[in-house]
Amino acid sequence: MLEYVDHEWGVVARRHSETLSQIKAVLAGGTAGCVAKTFVAPLSRVTVLMQVQSMRPHKFTDGKNPNNEHMTSSLRKIYREEGFTALWRGNTATLLHRFPYT
Repeated sequence: MLEYVDHEWGVVARRHSETLSQIKAVLAGGTAGCVAKTFVAPLSRVTVLMQVQSMRPHKFTDGKNPNNEHMTSSLRKIYREEGFTALWRGNTATLLHRFPYT
Protein backbone atom coordinates (compact mmCIF):
# COMPACT_ATOMS: atom_id res chain seq x y z
CA MET A 1 0.00 0.00 0.00
CA LEU A 2 2.78 2.45 0.87
CA GLU A 3 4.54 1.71 -2.44
CA TYR A 4 1.34 2.53 -4.35
CA VAL A 5 0.93 5.87 -2.56
CA ASP A 6 4.58 6.74 -3.27
CA HIS A 7 4.05 5.86 -6.94
CA GLU A 8 0.98 8.11 -7.16
CA TRP A 9 2.84 11.04 -5.59
CA GLY A 10 5.71 10.47 -8.01
CA VAL A 11 3.31 10.69 -10.96
CA VAL A 12 1.70 13.85 -9.55
CA ALA A 13 5.11 15.42 -8.91
CA ARG A 14 6.24 14.58 -12.47
CA ARG A 15 3.10 16.12 -13.98
CA HIS A 16 3.51 19.20 -11.81
CA SER A 17 7.13 19.54 -12.93
CA GLU A 18 6.16 19.21 -16.61
CA THR A 19 3.43 21.83 -16.20
CA LEU A 20 5.87 24.26 -14.57
CA SER A 21 8.36 23.68 -17.39
CA GLN A 22 5.71 24.49 -19.98
CA ILE A 23 4.66 27.65 -18.12
CA LYS A 24 8.29 28.77 -17.88
CA ALA A 25 8.76 28.18 -21.61
CA VAL A 26 5.64 30.19 -22.48
CA LEU A 27 6.67 33.08 -20.22
CA ALA A 28 10.25 33.05 -21.50
CA GLY A 29 9.10 33.05 -25.13
CA GLY A 30 6.58 35.83 -24.55
CA THR A 31 9.13 37.94 -22.72
CA ALA A 32 11.74 37.43 -25.43
CA GLY A 33 9.24 38.39 -28.12
CA CYS A 34 8.23 41.54 -26.24
CA VAL A 35 11.85 42.60 -25.70
CA ALA A 36 12.58 42.13 -29.40
CA LYS A 37 9.45 44.05 -30.44
CA THR A 38 10.31 46.90 -28.06
CA PHE A 39 13.81 47.07 -29.50
CA VAL A 40 12.55 47.53 -33.08
CA ALA A 41 9.45 49.60 -32.20
CA PRO A 42 10.90 52.91 -33.46
CA LEU A 43 11.64 51.35 -36.84
CA SER A 44 8.17 49.83 -37.00
CA ARG A 45 6.57 53.17 -36.17
CA VAL A 46 8.50 54.98 -38.89
CA THR A 47 7.61 52.25 -41.38
CA VAL A 48 3.90 52.64 -40.66
CA LEU A 49 4.08 56.44 -40.80
CA MET A 50 5.88 56.31 -44.14
CA GLN A 51 3.28 53.91 -45.52
CA VAL A 52 0.30 56.05 -44.56
CA GLN A 53 1.80 59.38 -45.63
CA SER A 54 1.08 58.49 -49.25
CA MET A 55 -2.61 58.49 -48.36
CA ARG A 56 -2.37 62.16 -47.32
CA PRO A 57 -0.70 64.02 -50.23
CA HIS A 58 -2.25 67.32 -49.14
CA LYS A 59 0.18 67.21 -46.19
CA PHE A 60 3.27 67.19 -48.45
CA THR A 61 5.33 70.37 -48.31
CA ASP A 62 5.31 70.86 -52.08
CA GLY A 63 2.09 68.95 -52.74
CA LYS A 64 3.84 66.20 -54.74
CA ASN A 65 6.73 64.64 -52.85
CA PRO A 66 6.50 62.91 -49.47
CA ASN A 67 8.02 64.77 -46.54
CA ASN A 68 9.67 61.67 -45.11
CA GLU A 69 11.63 59.69 -47.66
CA HIS A 70 14.39 58.28 -45.45
CA MET A 71 14.27 56.26 -42.25
CA THR A 72 16.91 58.28 -40.40
CA SER A 73 15.40 61.65 -41.22
CA SER A 74 12.00 60.37 -40.12
CA LEU A 75 13.43 59.15 -36.81
CA ARG A 76 15.07 62.52 -36.23
CA LYS A 77 11.87 64.37 -37.09
CA ILE A 78 9.80 62.31 -34.64
CA TYR A 79 12.42 62.84 -31.93
CA ARG A 80 12.60 66.59 -32.59
CA GLU A 81 8.85 67.23 -32.87
CA GLU A 82 7.34 64.72 -30.43
CA GLY A 83 10.14 63.68 -28.07
CA PHE A 84 12.09 60.54 -27.34
CA THR A 85 9.19 58.48 -25.99
CA ALA A 86 7.16 59.11 -29.14
CA LEU A 87 9.39 56.58 -30.89
CA TRP A 88 7.61 53.89 -28.85
CA ARG A 89 4.08 55.26 -29.23
CA GLY A 90 1.70 52.34 -29.74
CA ASN A 91 4.18 49.78 -28.45
CA THR A 92 1.99 48.69 -25.50
CA ALA A 93 -0.80 47.60 -27.83
CA THR A 94 1.72 45.73 -29.94
CA LEU A 95 3.09 43.93 -26.89
CA LEU A 96 -0.37 42.90 -25.73
CA HIS A 97 -1.01 41.53 -29.20
CA ARG A 98 2.42 39.90 -29.57
CA PHE A 99 2.93 38.20 -26.17
CA PRO A 100 0.55 35.25 -26.68
CA TYR A 101 2.00 34.46 -30.12
CA THR A 102 5.69 34.33 -29.25
